Amino acid sequence: MQLIAYAPVAGPAGFYETIQTDTTSPKYKTYQFSQGYNTMNFKADQLGRHMLYFVVNSQPSNVVVVDVFDKAPSAYGQTNSPSTPYQTYAPTTTTPIASISPQTPTVNGDTPVTIQSQGMKGYQVFLDENYIGTEGTGGDALDGRFSFSVVGNQNHDIRVYDGQFNYPKTMFFQRGVQKIINVEPGTADYI
Repeated sequence: MQLIAYAPVAGPAGFYETIQTDTTSPKYKTYQFSQGYNTMNFKADQLGRHMLYFVVNSQPSNVVVVDVFDKAPSAYGQTNSPSTPYQTYAPTTTTPIASISPQTPTVNGDTPVTIQSQGMKGYQVFLDENYIGTEGTGGDALDGRFSFSVVGNQNHDIRVYDGQFNYPKTMFFQRGVQKIINVEPGTADYI
């Protein structure tokens, strides 16, 4: 996943990762940050809770928490594999680093898209890692539906954030064919 970090000043930053499984194992790296927004790639390659934060100029960032779960069993008692026609996605829990101003939804796109949910309202929508709007604001009715358009005949990354969980998906959009994406709220059990 790609993280966005805001540094008030340029300079070295200590990046801390603590992985909580049966034991706790801290990791530390140093990065050189520019003043303003910086991007970092992070791979959660181990089961457990990953707690991430950085320190610049003796100031710590918010903690980002990423929970990595094992694959969910299917109705037949087997875990889903790439040959299975569907996949389950464990949503990730995050603490936003900063509020982001919305981008204008793609108005010159040739393919209409509607995200709809029975159980979620007021969720944020991201297209190719750019925030494009919040369901139920800016003239959009608070009804669980959010519509926009994309350039067709290519893949796009769609991400829905409900305030607690991220629901990311990369999918192909056929030019001129409306795509309806159903997203329902996830759950998490903390022990």
